[in-house]
Amino acid sequence: DYERVALRYHSHVSTAYTMTMKNGRPMGSKDIDIDQSDRLKEHFLELLPKVNVCYRLPIPGESDVYASVGKGYKTGGYNTQMFSDVLQQQLMSEMGRPVEYDINEILSYRPERSWNYEVGAHVSCADGRVHTDMSLFYIDCRDQQLTMFPDGSTTGRITTNAGKTRSFGAEVQVRYSPTSQWIFNTSYGYTNAKFVEFTDGLTDFQGNRVPYAPRNTFFASATYRLPVGRWIDAMSFNARVRGVGDFYWDEDNSTRQPFYATLGLSASATHKFLTVEVWGENLTDTRYTVFSFKSIGNTFVQRGKPLTWGVTARLSFDSNAAD
Repeated sequence: DYERVALRYHSHVSTAYTMTMKNGRPMGSKDIDIDQSDRLKEHFLELLPKVNVCYRLPIPGESDVYASVGKGYKTGGYNTQMFSDVLQQQLMSEMGRPVEYDINEILSYRPERSWNYEVGAHVSCADGRVHTDMSLFYIDCRDQQLTMFPDGSTTGRITTNAGKTRSFGAEVQVRYSPTSQWIFNTSYGYTNAKFVEFTDGLTDFQGNRVPYAPRNTFFASATYRLPVGRWIDAMSFNARVRGVGDFYWDEDNSTRQPFYATLGLSASATHKFLTVEVWGENLTDTRYTVFSFKSIGNTFVQRGKPLTWGVTARLSFDSNAAD
């Protein structure tokens, strides 16, 4: 993998400030003129080996077991949102105020590298009516890229690198079709992701969970398809449940989203190329947060969608279909 990242910037400010004594008497003014422009560039070259081994099981149906080892990689880059803060820090330095953070550290971030190990199986049985996918995984990651928000009164967000993280877990998915009318799907995933080495210079986050990584994910659905007749080709009814959590929003694990689940229902009717669907999501009106962060000393949250319903019409044309 080869990538080239380049950034051309121009930061300028022209202002002045007045110095005063404790009694309020002016001591004079000073002009400040900062004009900086430059071009930054980096080249990233990485070899990404991957090995897969698969064995077809000697049983009826499409079934196999597999194992894989591969190297993962994300290139580094620049924190463009922080350039206004860089200019602000330079302005504060001209006025004799201390710089709150190392400018060179926040402008760029390093590549992320990982080794990914996975074993699993795809098993089909009962004449293909039951299909199961199973997998176990382990990820050893170095310099993992994380989104963080600077402390203090600074704004914007930056991408930084954690020293070392590790993740392991399992995923299971089962699909069951007892008849041509019924389809049942369920899946569950478990992830344990923690910092092995990570410090921001003030706090050691070793042992903390990696933010935005849900411990549990769950999904279940049931679909019934009913052939009708002349005016309606078929009707379909679907019920589904989605669950996520728990997970943390920050590296110090101070804010947490507990596990939550939402219910969805839908019914649709199809006639030739037209399908009309009535649907509802989050019918339990579950209250949850989809994103949260701290900035300028405050906590901001984005709430998930409440109970929502609607009607959708779809037109589908198949040029190869017979009249």
